[in-house]
Amino acid sequence: VGALLISAMLLIPVAAARPFAATPERMALLAAAVGAVSALGGLWLAWLWDTPAGPTMVSLAAAICAASAAAGRFRRA
Repeated sequence: VGALLISAMLLIPVAAARPFAATPERMALLAAAVGAVSALGGLWLAWLWDTPAGPTMVSLAAAICAASAAAGRFRRA
């Protein structure tokens, strides 16, 4: 399970940053920001809701990725 959580936290922020990045450098910076928000927000939500920290961080990252994909579609339209 740990390997799945680690790979999710490596891949999901990049997927969330992709719709808003024009260059690889900008995508790396946005992915780092999404990862930081997911980690800190996930820890806070885990403390607030008394849930495991790792899955909460990944769930928050997935929610951010879904919102990013939706926003990317609206941005192109």
